[in-house]
Amino acid sequence: MVMRLPLKGKTQLTLISAYAPTMSYEQEQKELFYEKLAHLLNSVSKHDKLLLMGDFNARVGSDSQSWPDVIGAHGVGRKNSNGQMLLTLCSEHGLTVTNTLYQLPDIHKVTWMHPRSKRWHQIDYIITRRQDIRDVRITRAIRGADCWTDHTLLRSKLSFSTASAHHTHRRRKDSTKKKLDVLKLSHPETKEVLAANLREQIKKLPAENNPEKAWKNFRKLLYGTSELTLGHARRKHQDWFDNNNEEITRLLSQNQEAFTTWLNDKNSTAKHDHLKHLRSKVQTELRRMKDKWWESKATELQQYADEHNTRKFFAGLKAVYGPSSNAMAPVRSADGTLLTEKGDITERRRQHFSQLLNRPSNIDQQAIQDMPQRPLMTFLDDPSSLEETQKAIKQLQGGKAPGPDGIPSEILKEGGEAVTAKLTELLQMFWREGTVP
Repeated sequence: MVMRLPLKGKTQLTLISAYAPTMSYEQEQKELFYEKLAHLLNSVSKHDKLLLMGDFNARVGSDSQSWPDVIGAHGVGRKNSNGQMLLTLCSEHGLTVTNTLYQLPDIHKVTWMHPRSKRWHQIDYIITRRQDIRDVRITRAIRGADCWTDHTLLRSKLSFSTASAHHTHRRRKDSTKKKLDVLKLSHPETKEVLAANLREQIKKLPAENNPEKAWKNFRKLLYGTSELTLGHARRKHQDWFDNNNEEITRLLSQNQEAFTTWLNDKNSTAKHDHLKHLRSKVQTELRRMKDKWWESKATELQQYADEHNTRKFFAGLKAVYGPSSNAMAPVRSADGTLLTEKGDITERRRQHFSQLLNRPSNIDQQAIQDMPQRPLMTFLDDPSSLEETQKAIKQLQGGKAPGPDGIPSEILKEGGEAVTAKLTELLQMFWREGTVP
């Protein structure tokens, strides 16, 4: 498994996670694994920093004199045939096994105990390029971490850091208006307070003849006053473990206690059996909690669907699955090539709609002139009236996402006469000036 991450500057980090065959595999299978791994390593850019990690089922030993720059002076035990293949691979690709570089107690080097001999071995590794050793602070086994496996957690601390998010992304995120808590408008007292606050603030608005500035001042006042009165909506992603936090914590604490007890006496069969029993119990209970939660959620969503309550139905889906991703889907170019880069996709869409909406047309002008003419409706030239604004606001649907200004329809509906009158005044100004802000 390969992952490539951007680091600060123009550097990239390539992470490779590998799981090697055990000693019981045929030699041909082992050689095939290392052949594929070598091919993968050759494909990594020389300018990338590299971390090769995984359970290699290999013992590299402690003979640092025979393998200089590949292993350090603090290895454990003797190498085996699998270790020979791993050392050869590292030597050919200029790699160093970081586990062997640090002087630590053996319990912080070894990662796996043989079930029959009860001897500890070092078979999990974190490997990097020789020139990048300076980036590795320490690599050690963390015995206290219960990962529900017979291997000990292996952790490496590194000195480099990943790249920060693009500035354009941060600006876009900061400029997005937070969602107002319009559910509070279900209380009559809150409606009255909002209408009164808006009425008082609108009186303080300065006179403005510029349509752009007039609209900017109004929408800023509308959102700001609503924000102070209603606050922001709290959207929390729901999951099955949220309602069972206390019970899960209790089960995991029991399991951790049993794991620590067995860790201090790994030769005790009784303690190991007790740990296995607790792990099985925890897994069973977690599955039961999860299934029960999903059944409850499915029943709730089905009820909303049966009642045709689309608002609560989609709100429930969003609460369970989280907001939908806005990643740009790949498209095909005119010649069928798959485009994945954002710039290429945008250009392809521009080309498509440019061709789609700009087709040559052959129309007989006489046919147009022969069409029966309807009388002109000159009243459509008149500026909108207060009654028209009231009717338009009344027809707005609630529960819809607001535009870039962050003002939902509920604010216009419950804002009172002062909001409707001011909005009508602005619409009439835009009509006279022929300008849309």
